[in-house]
Amino acid sequence: MTIALTHYINGERVKAEVPHESLNPSDTREVVATFPDGGQAEVDAAVDAARGAFPGWSNASPEVRADVLDKVGELILARRNDLVLQVLVPDAQLHEVAEQMFVHHHELTAQYTAGVNV
Repeated sequence: MTIALTHYINGERVKAEVPHESLNPSDTREVVATFPDGGQAEVDAAVDAARGAFPGWSNASPEVRADVLDKVGELILARRNDLVLQVLVPDAQLHEVAEQMFVHHHELTAQYTAGVNV
């Protein structure tokens, strides 16, 4: 299965005109993903989007920011199986290690947003 990755700029997926290929390291005949080659236009669009989002984020209370980060963590954790499969070529042991990485990341994010020093 080949995964087609895109940029995500200003809430929209942006494809590349000519995507690059990521090969399976154990079988370089297998393309596991395609990914975009961003140029100056994509960089400029991403910077403009970040500048546009900054006032709202910077003026948000710590509680609102924590709620957003909590939600992101929950979404990552809920989709961890899909994400693991996108990160790794399927392998049972590597799958378990990658899943634990997502769980650990979520735990650290939860501690951070709760104000615990990690």
